[in-house]
Amino acid sequence: MKATITDTVTQVFKKEICCNCRIPFFIEDHFMEERRQDKRLFYCPNGHGQHYVEGEADRLRKENQQLKSNLERQANSAAFFKDEVDRISRRLSAAKGQNTKFRKRVQGGVCPCCNRSFMNLRRHMETKHPDPKAEQEGT
Repeated sequence: MKATITDTVTQVFKKEICCNCRIPFFIEDHFMEERRQDKRLFYCPNGHGQHYVEGEADRLRKENQQLKSNLERQANSAAFFKDEVDRISRRLSAAKGQNTKFRKRVQGGVCPCCNRSFMNLRRHMETKHPDPKAEQEGT
């Protein structure tokens, strides 16, 4: 009795075109994927060396990193502007307080420069400017 062994091997080839001489040639699918990953040199039938510059995974990885960087930059920018708004609000509140303090002192007849009290200033403020807030809103 004679034994017969049959072995069927299926290989998938993909078409490639040489970047130098433009000759079409076929390379095995697994080999192509390895070269896309490791970026190593391979040759066309005419001996021209070639390699893949950027694989799909590399492109997606780079795009993902850029998106993360943009997101981080925008988050930092948002935090910066929020802090800036808070700082300006505190300064505005402090300035309003100082303004109110100043107006009350002048209304009471106290000179803002030398802190001395003057009856004439007090009398003038009471008779001519009894409600300085109403006058300020009118201008």
